[in-house]
Amino acid sequence: MSLGEQIRAQRRKKGLSQERLAEMTGVSRQAVTKWEAGQTLPSTENLFRLADIFDVSVDVLVGTSVKQAAPAEQTDAAERTDMAEQLYRLYKKERKEKAEGVRNRLRKHLKMALLILAGYAVIYFGGRLLLLRSVINGEYSLTGWLFGNAAARDAGYLYGWLCQQKLFLCSLLISSVPALFGKYRFGFTTLFGFAAGLLLGGPLGSYPEGAAYGHDHYGWAIWGGVLLLSAVMGSLLERMTKRGAVSKPKTLILWSSIFLACVCVIVLFIRATLF
Repeated sequence: MSLGEQIRAQRRKKGLSQERLAEMTGVSRQAVTKWEAGQTLPSTENLFRLADIFDVSVDVLVGTSVKQAAPAEQTDAAERTDMAEQLYRLYKKERKEKAEGVRNRLRKHLKMALLILAGYAVIYFGGRLLLLRSVINGEYSLTGWLFGNAAARDAGYLYGWLCQQKLFLCSLLISSVPALFGKYRFGFTTLFGFAAGLLLGGPLGSYPEGAAYGHDHYGWAIWGGVLLLSAVMGSLLERMTKRGAVSKPKTLILWSSIFLACVCVIVLFIRATLF
């Protein structure tokens, strides 16, 4: 029985249509039709896939079983069977390694997302630590110190505004969620943009004593501009990585220089325009 006839027989034995077999194998229905007609042969990978689908060994499909061979051909048939089994075991090993590679990538993505979360936690609790003496003196309760808006505002006008408007959480999600899907370069870039915008926006925005959040204080504009820039630059870095450009030190230096230059332009523009 030829390979095409064996594929047709095993397909019918499993009760599969050509369309369903094509879907399970990842090829077109026309490809399956040509296999069964003997017009073309499946690739080695597809041959192993067919063996998995039909729950048979490869030698059954290619017709190299020792039992089916004539006495004078048993030696050659046994050698072909042994080779087919070795190929099949190799294919199984490769599939296992591929699955392990997928798991390793997922673990790496999760690790990167957790590092980004840790970065935001450092920024958040770093601002609160400025008021640790106030907690010791009894001015704030532990809960109020960790999560209260009053304590956040005392830690810094822009810092308090970000906490009150839940922008800390929004920025955290913007950075960490893409990292879970492998876009961790984007995540780290936006984390840097959040931190840089906060550090620059606080002291460079005028501080009107007693003013409500968002009134006569333009640190939020600096922070928002730098964060938006970091999202653009992070997306660009992801694209550069796909093209392999990040392996060139000159390209990374150029990217970093453009990033820092744009940050300076944003700060100067906002101060010249709004102050």
